Amino acid sequence: MRWLITGATGFKGAWLSAYLKAKGETVVGLCGGVRKRNAFLFDSIHKEIDAPLFQFDICDSTQLEEAINTLRPDCIVHLAGQALVSESLSAPEETFRTNVVGTVSLLSALKEYTDRLAVVCITSDKCYENKEWPWPYRESDTLGGKDNYSASKACAELAVRSMIQSYKVFGSNIKVGTARAGNVIGGGDFSANRLIPDFVRHLDRREVLTIRRPNATRPWQHVLDPVSGYVRFAEALYTDEIDSGESLNFGPSIGIQDYSVRNVLDLLMPYFDEVNVRYESSDLGNIESGLLALSPEKAKDKLGWVAKISFDQAVDYTAQFYHGMKSGENSFKMMSEQINKFLSQYDTANH
Repeated sequence: MRWLITGATGFKGAWLSAYLKAKGETVVGLCGGVRKRNAFLFDSIHKEIDAPLFQFDICDSTQLEEAINTLRPDCIVHLAGQALVSESLSAPEETFRTNVVGTVSLLSALKEYTDRLAVVCITSDKCYENKEWPWPYRESDTLGGKDNYSASKACAELAVRSMIQSYKVFGSNIKVGTARAGNVIGGGDFSANRLIPDFVRHLDRREVLTIRRPNATRPWQHVLDPVSGYVRFAEALYTDEIDSGESLNFGPSIGIQDYSVRNVLDLLMPYFDEVNVRYESSDLGNIESGLLALSPEKAKDKLGWVAKISFDQAVDYTAQFYHGMKSGENSFKMMSEQINKFLSQYDTANH
């Protein structure tokens, strides 16, 4: 099958591209006109995965329509977006434009498309109205968000729903769904104000690492788990195994979602030289959720998908990757080793 990935040069986009190529799929990437900070990971593997890359404006539906009509994909995974809470506070207009208008533009570009097509729009676990309760959020729970990033992802979910249900802009040949993943970790992520990327940056700076909310819990998962879920979701939409308009959570098993920021650091630090850590609240920390968990039961019921990589193994994979980068190892080689191990151990179970 032919896969089109928007936001291909981002952290998840790079891992998704490498994962699909390892499975023997054809991959084409779209990226914004301004290359993001995380593009180095994609750049480091670009030649090896042999994925053509085209620049585009995610909010230009005419440009997108031309690209899609030329490339004729079977599946689209829509990852393009502004993915940081901190950046959403300093650039609210750009955040809502990219995450909401960009999603609507992509779907608008499909109104005249006649081939069979599956589209998975990636939003976030933070699209739910967080009530700081201990129960995992289900797909039927209320959408919301008290920061711009979270609210923009909730709006994107509503926009997809309205495009499907109200305007009937798609023919029966086009199937669309939304996917909400947990806190994704893995090698090669250098986004700002994220726990492990901040940790890795401080290894070289020899500065004190300030931790905002050490006791905050998240549905931590290695990037290969949700990536495999996105692919399985798209395949199921394409083959009519699942209805258009579905929203699915992709997260770790409910019983192992109570790991905190401090738990991640406790597992991570033995891989590296001593890191000075200070626990201190901040304005950003006060905005971020304290408790957050996802229920993956619907994805299990609809797709037979379950997360395979344990919390300890997810941190181990991530730490090994960054340790290898610091030692000068080839990023594509490290990605391939982890992907091939994942495929050999788990892929048949997800199908």
